[in-house]
Amino acid sequence: MDTQVVMWCRSVLQSLRLMSTSRKVSECVCSRVRVCVSPVCPHQVGVLFDVDGVLLRGGSVIPAAHRAFRKLVDKNNNFLLPVVFVTNAGSCQRHHKATQLSQLLEVQISPEQVVLSYSPLQMFKSFHEKCVLVSGQGPLTDIAKSLGFQKVLTMEQLREGFPLLDMVDHNRTARPVSGSCFCPNSACLLVATAIILFGEPIRWETNLQLLIDVLLTDGNPASVYDHQLPVQLPVLSCNMDLVWMAEHCMFTGLDTAFLDQS
Repeated sequence: MDTQVVMWCRSVLQSLRLMSTSRKVSECVCSRVRVCVSPVCPHQVGVLFDVDGVLLRGGSVIPAAHRAFRKLVDKNNNFLLPVVFVTNAGSCQRHHKATQLSQLLEVQISPEQVVLSYSPLQMFKSFHEKCVLVSGQGPLTDIAKSLGFQKVLTMEQLREGFPLLDMVDHNRTARPVSGSCFCPNSACLLVATAIILFGEPIRWETNLQLLIDVLLTDGNPASVYDHQLPVQLPVLSCNMDLVWMAEHCMFTGLDTAFLDQS
């Protein structure tokens, strides 16, 4: 996965170099790094920023980031060289993140300059025509389809199809009428061939239970547990950080805790 992310970032930087104009800038100094730029040839260098903890702390800009960015733009507030922003965010679409970064950093950033945690999934074409179960927050169906996935099953659809599996929150647990039984709805007749973790869900208790059920039944909760599966269902995690830090000084846990146990 790490190698594929590097390949993805390289391809983005290459595209931005081709898009950039050959400004007549001979030298640019940024954060003690002296970058020599040819006045004729396209830029031979680019800057790839890690957003989380480097430029932003949660929703707040780290003060030094503003000062550094003044050295990366010209008098018209245009970047002097190709710049790409990499973030662990996975609950929003790329154009929304570009807008947010533009407002916070006070410089125009296009969606093509933003690489989110799920961006490398575009390269996982072997899964694009298969049914994938998605977990996280935000418009996950739209995000997954924008990446190329054609059959997307959400945790909410799975919960509605198999209401008796969601047993932790008693206020949400469905109770069948006496003498009747639940039948999975049509959306859940699809057998999941992979699980995609876009980020932390709002209801971990529901997602954790359903994710385990899907793993133990090889993607089909309508069947019984199989404790001798030859191969585990693929789990594609967009964020491999065990903990992260926002505005508060305490660390927060993420999906990797689940991955370590699955």
